[in-house]
Amino acid sequence: FDRSFVTYVWFDALTNYYSAVVDRGLWPADLHVIGKDILSPPHAVYWPCMLKALGLELPRQLLVHGWWTVNNQKASKSAGNATNTLGFARSHGTDAFRFYLCREMVVGQDADFSPTTFENRYKADLGNNLGNLVNRLLNMVGRNYAGKVPAPGADEEHEQHLRKLWSETRAKFDEACAEYQLSHALEALWVFVSALNAYIETRAPWKLAKSADAADRARLDSCLAYVAEGLRLIGNLLLPVMPVTAAKLLTTIGRPVPTSYEGQLAWSTVGTGSQVEEKCILFPPTLRPRLRRPELDKPAFPRIVVAWPICPQSTKRTHLPRPSVSAPAPDMSPTRFPSPNSMRSRCWRPWTSLPRAATSRILPASAPTPPARRSRPGRAVAPDASSPPTGGSAACTRR
Repeated sequence: FDRSFVTYVWFDALTNYYSAVVDRGLWPADLHVIGKDILSPPHAVYWPCMLKALGLELPRQLLVHGWWTVNNQKASKSAGNATNTLGFARSHGTDAFRFYLCREMVVGQDADFSPTTFENRYKADLGNNLGNLVNRLLNMVGRNYAGKVPAPGADEEHEQHLRKLWSETRAKFDEACAEYQLSHALEALWVFVSALNAYIETRAPWKLAKSADAADRARLDSCLAYVAEGLRLIGNLLLPVMPVTAAKLLTTIGRPVPTSYEGQLAWSTVGTGSQVEEKCILFPPTLRPRLRRPELDKPAFPRIVVAWPICPQSTKRTHLPRPSVSAPAPDMSPTRFPSPNSMRSRCWRPWTSLPRAATSRILPASAPTPPARRSRPGRAVAPDASSPPTGGSAACTRR
């Protein structure tokens, strides 16, 4: 290089794309995924010029994605609004978090992260729609067929519509994935999930199970068989997005987890006779984590700790000072301090309830003496035995 020419760190950083994978035969890259803020000039100008100068092939395609915003503000560590979004992965599971990210962002546009929309996706799309569909199948198959998926019997308009809808869903899913639009692919798949729930409502298998008609029994067989086959196909398509949940779904309905899509996405009757589990909760209810607010991480005022004296018979550590040799010992009789089992002994003791010897070293010397107890007319009250004599009368006079 010309020593008078400034070389930025981008040059050294960009070479890692090539040096990290060339030994494994993975260059040129089929797809280079970057953010929109670093498209130009680093990846759209510098990097192609460097590869051309070295005689190397360029990446076949660039995939430029938008930003994630939080409440319509760009999410970043410096802004402090992207510090706890991963808390949803810990509270709801990584698969639910992956589903939300893939479902919310349209590639090429910005997407807003909101705890409200996350909860709505988790409850509506995952819990109420897909999770409820699985539980419906397990309950009906376990109750009427001893846990084994029946063979389809009737082939009427509802069943034909469902097979046609799956063909359309698969075509839309493949087309959206080819354009890297996972949001559109999942949207098309969830139309099929909703159609399966509507199919159950239309067939009403809980009513068909009570009928003695052979035609109704055939409709019941087809209803449960079609729902089981639909869940198998849904689980296969969800494997890249929700690998753990999809594998659990397939295992629940008695189907193996495939390692490739070859021959796994066609409508068939391979699920006939499969043993399903008794119950399965794919998306349990959880508590929503709180998004951290950086301004609340540090207290606005210094923390002040006040140690109040407590009952020495309590299980907590006492804060009473140790009496000196010349001072009389404090009155620790049960009369002054009730047993730990009583309600009063569990409370903080006020200053004036302690003996005079105990408070003499805590309160300042000029602290006023607690007022004497007042008596009702016509009744004399004996003085407190723990209080030192004041030189006055030993008894209260009648007023």
